[in-house]
Amino acid sequence: MFRIRLIQLCLLLLVLSQVPLFLQLTLTPDTVLYDLQARLLLQGGILYRDIVEPNLPGIVWIHAGLRSLFGWSPLVLRIFDLGVVAGISLLLSQIIVPCTSSWIAELEKSSGRRLLRYSLVLLIGSFYLSTSEWCHCQRDTWMLLPCLAAVLIRLTRLEAKDMSGTSRALSAFAEGVLWATAFWLKPFIALPALLVIVSTAATTGNARQWSIETAMVLLGGATTGAAGIFWMIQNGCWSAFTTMMLEWNGDYYQSGRSRWTMDRLLAHTQRFSPWIILHLPAAWLATSTLISPIVRRIRSGMQAGLPRRVLEVSTATLVLRALYAGWIVQCLLFQQLFDYVYVPAMILAISVCLQALIPVAAGIRLPQGTVCTRPTCVVSGVVLLWLMLSVPGSALMQSHRLRAWSPCVAALVTGNLDSTHRDAIAQTPFPRWTELTSMMEHLETSGVKPQRLMAYSGNLIHVYPGLHQMPPTRFVYLDALARCFPAKRQEMLKAVELADVDYVLADLQEDGWEETPAEGCLLPAEISASSAALPFPWNQTPVFRSGSYVLLRCDQQTGELSSEYQPLSRLRATQLTHRGSEPPPQ
Repeated sequence: MFRIRLIQLCLLLLVLSQVPLFLQLTLTPDTVLYDLQARLLLQGGILYRDIVEPNLPGIVWIHAGLRSLFGWSPLVLRIFDLGVVAGISLLLSQIIVPCTSSWIAELEKSSGRRLLRYSLVLLIGSFYLSTSEWCHCQRDTWMLLPCLAAVLIRLTRLEAKDMSGTSRALSAFAEGVLWATAFWLKPFIALPALLVIVSTAATTGNARQWSIETAMVLLGGATTGAAGIFWMIQNGCWSAFTTMMLEWNGDYYQSGRSRWTMDRLLAHTQRFSPWIILHLPAAWLATSTLISPIVRRIRSGMQAGLPRRVLEVSTATLVLRALYAGWIVQCLLFQQLFDYVYVPAMILAISVCLQALIPVAAGIRLPQGTVCTRPTCVVSGVVLLWLMLSVPGSALMQSHRLRAWSPCVAALVTGNLDSTHRDAIAQTPFPRWTELTSMMEHLETSGVKPQRLMAYSGNLIHVYPGLHQMPPTRFVYLDALARCFPAKRQEMLKAVELADVDYVLADLQEDGWEETPAEGCLLPAEISASSAALPFPWNQTPVFRSGSYVLLRCDQQTGELSSEYQPLSRLRATQLTHRGSEPPPQ
C-alpha cells in the first residue's frame, strides 16, 4: 500500500505542477489552422474550396463541434486535449490489465492492478506533459482514443465466450465505427487496424466466426465512411476534396518524405530522449510476439492444462503489441518526421513495456514456473527509477518555466497571461509573443485593414484570430504550401494579387536570418541591398519591425515564391563567407 501511495503522490505532484503550465501553452499553428477552418465552416464556407487542406476533415468536425459548444478560447482545446490523453490512459489501463474474473483475485492479492494503472497514468502523463507544444492538440494523439476503444471492444468480445451471435455482430459493428472514426482523422490508422484484426484471427475460436465478425467490422467502417461522404456532398465540399486528394496530395506526400533525413531523426531522438529508448524493448516484444507461433503456444498451453489466465494474458498482450507494431510501422513508412506523429507510438511503447511487467505485478506463476514474491516492490521500483532518469532533464523541471507557475494559475481565472510569461513557458517559440504583441498593437493603431493583411510565415498564423479576421486567400500556410506544391505556386501568387493584399507579415528568423537587425533598421543591410532578387515577400517594402517580425507593404511585383526552407539562410551564409574573406583591419 505504501508504494501505491508513493505513485499516487508523484501523480498528484505532476498534475499540480504541470497542468497549469500546459493549459497556458500556445496552440500550435496546425491547431489554429483547423480553428480557422472550423470558423469558416460555421460561417457557411466550403471546406477545401475556401481554405487549402491536404488532410481528411475529421479534425475540423471536432473543432467545429467544440467551438460551437464551448466558444473560441484556446483553453477549450487545451482542456479537451488533456481529457483525450486521460481517456487514452484509462483505456490502456483497462487493456493491459484485463478485467476478467480469473484475473481479479490474483491482482487484488498483490494490489498489482491498482499499482499498474496508477503507474501507467503517471508514465504517460510525465511523457506527454514534457513534450513541446507541437505535440499537443494533434490528430495523431486524438485518433488513438477511438482506436483503443475499438481494441477494448475486440478484447471484450474475444474473452466473452458466452456472448450471443447478435451481440457479437453489434460489437463488431461498433468496433468498425470506431476504427472509421479514427480513419476520418488520419487514414494511416488502416495499417494498425488491419494488424490487430488479422493477429486475433487465431483467438476467435473458428474461421467462420472470425469472418462474420470481420465482415461486421468492415460494415461498421463503411457505414461511417459513407455518412462522412454524404455530409461532404451535402455541404458542397466533395468536389474540392477529391480534387485535393487526386491532384495535389502526391506532391504533398513526396515533399514530406524528402525531409525524412538522418539529421532530423537524430534531432527528434534528442527531443524524445530518454523516452525513445523504450521503443527498443517494445519493438522486440512486439516482433517476437507476432512472429512466434502464437497459435501453437496457446493450443499447447490449453492441452497441457496451464491456467486459464495465461491464455488471457496472451490475448491482451497480442492485441496491444499488434497495435503498437502497426502504429510504429505506419509512422516510419508513410508519415513525415514530425514529433507529434510519434507521440501515440511512444504512449503505446510505454504501455507495451509496462504490460510486460504484469506477471511480476500480479505475482502470477509463469509457464516456466518462476514466481515473483515481491511484485509491488519490483514494479514501483522500476517506475520510480525511470522517472528519476527521465524527469530531471526534461521540460518538467526547467526553472524558468516553474517560475511562471503562479501567473499561469492566475490566468486560469483571469483568462489572460502576459506575453513575457507566455514566452517563458514556451518550449518552442512559435510565435515569440513579446515581439508579436508589439506587432499586433502597431497593426491595430496604424490603420492597416486586417482583411488586407497576410501572414506569410506559418508560425504567424496567430495574427488572424488575434485580429478576429480570416485569411485573405485560401492559401493560409503560404510559405509551406509553396514548398509542398511547386506546381501551384503561380496559382498562389495570383490569389495574392486578386485578394488585393496590402501588407504581408514575415519572420526573419523563421526564414533563416538568425541575427536581429540593428536598432532603427527595418531589415538587415544585406537583405535591403538584394531585395529585388529575393523571393516574395522579401522583395516588398518594409514599414515596421518588431524583433524579427517584419511588416512589408505590397507595392512591388510579387516575383516568385521560394521553394526552400529558410530562403534567407543562403544569402546570410554568402555574406558571412564574404566577411570572413576580408582582411582584418590594420
